Amino acid sequence: MKSPLELVTEKISNVQFYRFPGTTKTACCVTYDGCLFEVGVSDCVDPGAYDQGRGRKAAYDRAVDAVMEKASVLKKNALNSEYMVVEGCTLATVVAEMERDGKIQ
Repeated sequence: MKSPLELVTEKISNVQFYRFPGTTKTACCVTYDGCLFEVGVSDCVDPGAYDQGRGRKAAYDRAVDAVMEKASVLKKNALNSEYMVVEGCTLATVVAEMERDGKIQ
């Protein structure tokens, strides 16, 4: 059985990174299920300690956390309605199916 994180990450279809010039701030935008976009941001306090790989990983993890949080809210709302439309997606349907199949609780 896959974890909720694995189920979410396998539906991420696009990942884009952007580092703001002259800063240590990195943004990551993930596309989930083809139509939901979430952004995560990381920053390094000490410019001398900046590491691009770590900055990208932290920003990506935060973007995925945002998707997981939205999926959690959809799961709760799915109990009260047949489906929910969020930014053009019917992610609640996916969450309800995952719940029905015992993939998440």
